[in-house]
Amino acid sequence: MSITAGQVIASARYDSSDFVNQGRFSDAAMLDWLDRIVNELTREILWPECRVTFSTIPYVQEYTGLPEFFRTPRCYFAGQSIPITTINLLEGHQIQFYDQTGTTGPPVAQGGGPPGNVGTASPRWTLQVAADYPVAGQATFPAPDASPWYTGSQPRAYYRSGVLGIVPMPLNIVTACLEGVIEHPVITADSQVLLIPRSWQECAAEGVRWKALSSDRDDSSSREADKAAARYEKLKKDLILLKRRYSGDAPRGPKLLTGRSFYAHAVRRNSGWSDW
Repeated sequence: MSITAGQVIASARYDSSDFVNQGRFSDAAMLDWLDRIVNELTREILWPECRVTFSTIPYVQEYTGLPEFFRTPRCYFAGQSIPITTINLLEGHQIQFYDQTGTTGPPVAQGGGPPGNVGTASPRWTLQVAADYPVAGQATFPAPDASPWYTGSQPRAYYRSGVLGIVPMPLNIVTACLEGVIEHPVITADSQVLLIPRSWQECAAEGVRWKALSSDRDDSSSREADKAAARYEKLKKDLILLKRRYSGDAPRGPKLLTGRSFYAHAVRRNSGWSDW
């Protein structure tokens, strides 16, 4: 069930014995504190997920103007699942390869390669020609998200300081879809519907209350602010544990583990960030 900013702020006011809007704490201040608290919760709990869609442009490799993502577990171009990697991994830094094998001539205009790229002794991904999506006949298993780029490789996406790149660049206009956790839109009004669920209301209200009481300078408010901060941290930890333990709505019982059996734990990527 969704909640509004006003509901969270009202809870924070009631718990602080501030029953009048624009009274002890102004509406503008409460909205600002709530905005910061909700973004902190979203960033640390990494939930809820949402979808961001946009249309590709022929012969354009990198796309700007996207929301800030805290986590991007899934990416699709024309419905085709695209592994997300990094530029360092595309160039083989993880195996000390530092790809210089490109020899096919100057890169296509509007590509994501470095300025001055003439197509000789350059990374192959910067010279990859455009392709229609979905790209047919490129599926491999497992997906080469950690291997250097090679001609004919399965399409891969990467981030460069919030800019999304796709290799190969699109030749056609299709819908791209990113699924993940984004920075919460700025909270500016009591009537604004929040992305967070109602189960987070008490935690968010306690966080707002902590910031509000911290703004007072008397000893009584300082003691109450310390209590609110401690309760906020406890409720936040409970939400983090709840999210981590949630396993979906599948029937209880044994569940098969799918994946590479020779990896006992998650594969560590030491060359760059996978999500940013």
